[in-house]
Amino acid sequence: MHIEIIGGVERGEQRAKHRFSFIWQDRPEAEAELVDAHLRTEPETIAGFLREVRQRFGSVSNALGLSQSALGALRARYLEPTPGAALAR
Repeated sequence: MHIEIIGGVERGEQRAKHRFSFIWQDRPEAEAELVDAHLRTEPETIAGFLREVRQRFGSVSNALGLSQSALGALRARYLEPTPGAALAR
């Protein structure tokens, strides 16, 4: 059981590595930076990553190719409503 879980994690990491390889395509050193950042996952690291994605693609949703319905579903599930936000819409 333990070995199966580790194997599953390793396979998942390999798929993720391939999926996100566009990030370090032009900067080979960025792969090591990304792995290090993943291990630390500090707020500054997350903000820096999102800033780079936005600079390259305009937005995170553009980088991920999200449809408006998918984006709406993610926002509804993970964002807390801010006071007065319903009035602004």
